[in-house]
Amino acid sequence: MKAFFTLIFVTLLAQPVISQVDKGSFLVGGSLGFSNSKTTETFGTNPPTPSPEFKSVSLNLAPNISYFVIKGLALGITPSYSYTNEKETNGSYQEKTHTFSIGPMARYYYMLNKWAIFSHVSYNFGWETLKGFTFNQFTGTNQYATQKSTTGNFKGGIGATYFLNNKVGIEGLVFYQQNNVSQPGLDSNSPSINFNIGLQVFLSKKPVN
Repeated sequence: MKAFFTLIFVTLLAQPVISQVDKGSFLVGGSLGFSNSKTTETFGTNPPTPSPEFKSVSLNLAPNISYFVIKGLALGITPSYSYTNEKETNGSYQEKTHTFSIGPMARYYYMLNKWAIFSHVSYNFGWETLKGFTFNQFTGTNQYATQKSTTGNFKGGIGATYFLNNKVGIEGLVFYQQNNVSQPGLDSNSPSINFNIGLQVFLSKKPVN
């Protein structure tokens, strides 16, 4: 991860000042997400019955590289890696999930001086590995197992970029996400609304006049 951001910084210093979204420019960057949550459920019995408490930690890294085929329109690819660790606070239940994915992305930028408004569309196909104690619906017990699945992830949204200079922009993106996970005997769909903050570097061989 440190090497990824170091590469961006070194490349940035080596580049001339650019016209950010002109044809022939490159877009390099990504986002890093982290979340820490706690879940407690209470069943509607009389008296109410609390369930075990679960803690979940998630990390997501999504770099991207794109090329401006025309002014404002960038096409590229965006690999992604995510890790989730969920465990019972006072028990043995624990699941660890690793997901790798890659796919195409498209963005269109509309410049507003130091700001830019952009639309974003991407689709990633990936592979998910889950290891841990999971519920077996046939035996009614928790069993340690390794499950492998395929995933599909669609994102579509609108964002804004603030340019710190002619090369570097800090962006925020609000997007709708549809995440699909498929494994033998089970398919799940998870639609959601999300917000990401990221860093983008705009590179070109053409200096601004």
